[in-house]
Amino acid sequence: MITDAMGQNKTEKQIEQKVDAETHKNVPSSEELLSICGPEVQSIEDYVEFNEIPDILLEKELCWPVEPDLVY
Repeated sequence: MITDAMGQNKTEKQIEQKVDAETHKNVPSSEELLSICGPEVQSIEDYVEFNEIPDILLEKELCWPVEPDLVY
């Protein structure tokens, strides 16, 4: 992009304006960056731990005799 602008004999100010415009189009805004790096966002370690199937033992599973299945 800069090489093309220099080939068209653009001034330094015009080249800077073009770079600024392209940067604003291609670089995420601060809101977008903050949305992926805030304290409420899971870390990779948390995600991998969460991705496993949890082994949950319900209190009613510890009772004897076992309750009958629900019939709808």
